Amino acid sequence: MSASTAGRSAGAEAVLKLRALLANGDFDRYWTYHLGQEQQRSHQARYQLAA
Repeated sequence: MSASTAGRSAGAEAVLKLRALLANGDFDRYWTYHLGQEQQRSHQARYQLAA
């Protein structure tokens, strides 16, 4: 599998997961969770105490 094929496959899988969330009515709960996780990832390194 080439890098471009792997990228397309990963993108297609992400779209299918989002479609499943929408179909199940779970998208809003997922999106709230996703934003919280992104906030934590983005700011965790900035606010970690020096060891």
